[in-house]
Amino acid sequence: MFDNRVNPSNLESIFRGAIRPIKDIDYIPSSEACKRISVDTLRTKYPLPEFDFSQVDGYALGSHRKEFNLIGEVKIGEQNTRTLKDNECQWVPTGAMIPKNTYAMVKVENTEVKGHTVRLIKEVIEGQEIVRAGSDFKDGEIIVEEGSLISETKVALLSAFGFSSIRVFKKPRITIFVTGHEIKKVGQKKEITEVYDSISPLLSVYVQLLGGQVIDITYVDETVEDLRAKFATSLHSSDLIITIGGTSMGKQDNVKKTVELIGETIFHGISLRPGKPLYFGKIELTPVIGFPGFFGSSIIMANFVLPTLFKVLTGVSTTIPKIQSVELSNEIKSYQGFERLIPGTIRSGVFVPTFSTSSSIRSISEATGFVHVKQIDGSRIPKGGYLKFTEFLS
Repeated sequence: MFDNRVNPSNLESIFRGAIRPIKDIDYIPSSEACKRISVDTLRTKYPLPEFDFSQVDGYALGSHRKEFNLIGEVKIGEQNTRTLKDNECQWVPTGAMIPKNTYAMVKVENTEVKGHTVRLIKEVIEGQEIVRAGSDFKDGEIIVEEGSLISETKVALLSAFGFSSIRVFKKPRITIFVTGHEIKKVGQKKEITEVYDSISPLLSVYVQLLGGQVIDITYVDETVEDLRAKFATSLHSSDLIITIGGTSMGKQDNVKKTVELIGETIFHGISLRPGKPLYFGKIELTPVIGFPGFFGSSIIMANFVLPTLFKVLTGVSTTIPKIQSVELSNEIKSYQGFERLIPGTIRSGVFVPTFSTSSSIRSISEATGFVHVKQIDGSRIPKGGYLKFTEFLS
């Protein structure tokens, strides 16, 4: 049973050996580039700001003196063509271009004005309240690295430098197979012995959070014939096929058998519980990851496996798991020969497990993440001990 079970720490290297990163390209508006991966290194097209401007409402001063002749004003958005003489000043609002030869800006509240004479009532120093051209960004600075994930703030930068459209790698196209004649799509009539599919909706959310797109969710009978037909239909339109159920050792668990008719098994089983029946194979160039059919096992394994799988598929970490060290509310026993993932939540800084069974939906719905027990010797971690807690994808 699961005779080529893999070590959890080897998953990334196994995926790298089997998966070809996506290199197809989309050309999209920069406003839609958040969480996409840039094909190109993008640089600033000009310095920012492009001109010296005032950061206060006040007067541009021509020198370090007490009184000045007011020679007019400039408005925001106007090109300022003035050059100040030592005894001159000009009204400049916040954000407007200052004139040439400006010694400093002074706030309006630090002046007295009589007619066209402006008198300072507070000392100024050279350069005060002035934002210099190029002080934020120099011309030619890198703002997005080739192959990097574009963040929310990078979207704003791209707009600031006039990038209306950019090249990004295509999102991974994901097909999900839900196996089992007893699994019904929400909205269909079901019998008491049948259940609604609750796994694929959550996996679809995870795929989106990781930067992919679910192009199809297919409900499949457990037979080899039906699975094989569905694989053939989805193979060339998908960058990854996810199967739910059909990966254990029962008579109707035919995912492995079907893949091996048209492709290859890379591993079947992982030294981790819950989720031991995890499956990974490949048909031509398309990888197939098979999650267990029980809700708890499937969702915990998805949180553990999918971030690494998408990192290999896209070439970049599309999301960084949030991990912290937590105190245990009670003793935890390790398993002999298996690492453990225990779902739970943090209350008052202490980890409280919620796990009951692999099939339990409540176990996951009340959890916010999991702790990873790496010991495989049956030893116990005492109450008050510490483990790493990983938050669920969100």
